Amino acid sequence: MNTGEDVHGMRKILDGTRWISVGLLLLHFYDTCYAAFRKWGLRATISDNILENIQKTGLFNRPDNCKGMALAFLLISLLGVRGRKEETYTYRAGGWLMLLGLLTYLGSRMIFSLDAGHMTLMCGYMGATFVGYLLVLSGGVRLSRVISRSLRGDAFRKDNEGFQQEERLRETDFSLNLRGRYQ
Repeated sequence: MNTGEDVHGMRKILDGTRWISVGLLLLHFYDTCYAAFRKWGLRATISDNILENIQKTGLFNRPDNCKGMALAFLLISLLGVRGRKEETYTYRAGGWLMLLGLLTYLGSRMIFSLDAGHMTLMCGYMGATFVGYLLVLSGGVRLSRVISRSLRGDAFRKDNEGFQQEERLRETDFSLNLRGRYQ
């Protein structure tokens, strides 16, 4: 049986995993679109030193290593999502959102092949990647909720008529046994 501490601890781990995912995505943006951050004045010596040290680890050797790791951490963080019960969520809607998000997230690199200004391309790339990330997150949350709903038994069944009653006869001085009928 889950205790409140177990659930709280699990939620903290999943939130931490999601924050790692966001951090990796921001590092990817900073590395890929460095010229835009320099033009906007959103760089500092310390951030450049951190990026340089991270580049030595090989995280940015291939263009999509960091982006793929961010997606992997996002998908891991979606494994334990429960949230509130939502009857309107379906596998189909969650699957379509997730598929659209994956296509947008992974296909955003094609923006660099367009004929536009360098800053426009970088902003478009970051925007498309972020929208794809949010669509994957939204679709994953919906799918996780549908899956967790289908795995949990409904104690009150479809019609909310009640729960399973004690069927064994218990005879005590204070017992009152009524014959019951339920579906």
